[in-house]
Amino acid sequence: MVPQQKKILLVDNEPSWHTGFASAMAAEGCVVHTTERFEDEMPCLAEYVALVVDAFFANVRYPALMKRAREMYPTKPIIVVSVPHDAEDARDAFRSGASDYLHKTAEWDKIVPRVTRYLATQPQTECQNAE
Repeated sequence: MVPQQKKILLVDNEPSWHTGFASAMAAEGCVVHTTERFEDEMPCLAEYVALVVDAFFANVRYPALMKRAREMYPTKPIIVVSVPHDAEDARDAFRSGASDYLHKTAEWDKIVPRVTRYLATQPQTECQNAE
């Protein structure tokens, strides 16, 4: 039996970054779905084992949406990535329900291990179990 791919939701608007992230995570057996509208994906969060959210993506009201996601799925990893890596922004992200706050970089050897560490703790989703 082939192991199921773990699905990650990436909320981001930088095509080059999400292409690189998806490729790096595919090597770890994951499939990445990218959206620019976090709010549209809220009803589907059960399908994903983790969320990766760009903290400064202009169309995302991430604090309120992350709090809502955290209430709905208390154990689901929510990983915030940000280019300006600022202690105050990190505190805000953690207050909003983030599991981790990472510097947004294309150095995948710094990002992938942190994300996969969270994935290792997650059971397969209901969607994946049904397939």
